[in-house]
Amino acid sequence: MNGHVGGTRARTLEVSALLLRKTDFGESDVVLNVLTDSLGRISVMARAARASRRRFAGGIEPFHGLHLHLEEPRQGD
Repeated sequence: MNGHVGGTRARTLEVSALLLRKTDFGESDVVLNVLTDSLGRISVMARAARASRRRFAGGIEPFHGLHLHLEEPRQGD
């Protein structure tokens, strides 16, 4: 599945996952270690997840089921 991000094509993937671990990164980002059926155990970056309490209120806690929309990192990230 492809999407447009900032005028460039970014490959996106939708997966269901189980959150194994959450690590704060920088001022507002979070690194999530998740387990998926299709990709196995992976680490993903949730940008600005700590900045928005309303959007993620209690949703990013270990052993919660998540539905993720993954994008490949942009060039230089």
